[in-house]
Amino acid sequence: MTCAVPLVVGESLAGVLLLQGRPDQVKFDESDLPFLQGFGGTLGYALRQARAAELYREQEAIEKRR
Repeated sequence: MTCAVPLVVGESLAGVLLLQGRPDQVKFDESDLPFLQGFGGTLGYALRQARAAELYREQEAIEKRR
């Protein structure tokens, strides 16, 4: 069983979370959708913030070298 959860922040896609497991152990249905969408939004936001922090640190390092 596989489920792909889009990591959406605003209008943009930050990534995709792939949940996978054996069909006898993992089952996804429509009742899981609200949770997975909320989780995907939260995780997408966190991913975007981490990327922004990384870019900021890289820019700081460049400025220090100058």
